[in-house]
Amino acid sequence: MANTTNQGWAKPTVGGSEDTWGATINTALDAIDTLVGPVTAAEIAKLDGLTSSTVELNKLTGLSSSTAELNLLTGATAFAGTLLDDADAAAARTTLGLATVASSGSYADLSNTPTATSGLATSEWQAGTSTTEAIVSPAKVKASIIANTPTPASYTQPTAAGAVGTYAWLGGGYSGMTTGASVAGSTLVYASVDSVNGYNYNTVSNGITGGAPAGTWRCMGSTTSLAFRATLFLRIS
Repeated sequence: MANTTNQGWAKPTVGGSEDTWGATINTALDAIDTLVGPVTAAEIAKLDGLTSSTVELNKLTGLSSSTAELNLLTGATAFAGTLLDDADAAAARTTLGLATVASSGSYADLSNTPTATSGLATSEWQAGTSTTEAIVSPAKVKASIIANTPTPASYTQPTAAGAVGTYAWLGGGYSGMTTGASVAGSTLVYASVDSVNGYNYNTVSNGITGGAPAGTWRCMGSTTSLAFRATLFLRIS
């Protein structure tokens, strides 16, 4: 009686085993059934056209995959196999040597992060008196802005009579004294407002004795068409 090459199952003897061949065959079939287990025809069909090696297929223990998915294992390395048996993402991160922040993206999960007041009192950092803070203090930012902001040109209000930037009540017979007009000082005289009695309609602008101012003046008021008129002027040059 001969045996099968790979499994060593007994084979009926050709021309003999008249009384034992049935039992021999049944024993071999039971062994095949045990070897194959509960595999279905559909599952066996997945192996049709499979290109992965036995070593690569062994990495799929416990998985349910299609033929196409099984073929993805072609060329798979031993390291890839260490990921296939990981139960969840956390286990896979451990295999890859990744920290929790790789999936959370949270700053709180980072390690060795700098702090603004590391080794400093909060008040010292806020005051900007330290030279070792990891983050520049608000006080130093403010000081830098102030130091690099141009200082506006200083201005001193003139006080001398007739100086550029001062106002004066001027008058004359010049007909071009309209609001906003530039008038030469040589055509004007320092004037006054006088009342010859208690009635407003007798109030007059007097400039008979006033001297002429220097420079150019801007007419800031309005005048009448009388022979002598006066209003407020601003010296502009």
